[in-house]
Amino acid sequence: MWALVPWADVRRVSKERAYRCPGCDLEIRALVWHFVVVPEDDPDERRHWHEGCWRVELNRTRGTWRSPEL
Repeated sequence: MWALVPWADVRRVSKERAYRCPGCDLEIRALVWHFVVVPEDDPDERRHWHEGCWRVELNRTRGTWRSPEL
């Protein structure tokens, strides 16, 4: 799958609550399919991304994106 990266678990999910996408800072509405990205070395830093925002981030960073907090 195009969304996978070696340093994190990437899953396509649909949850019953809203999240904030770090790519665009907009809300991911409840029950909308999106990606949750969980860094292997720090699962507490998981982030929920719009699919399009995650694609842009991977293209921008060539898959080496790391959370600014890490």
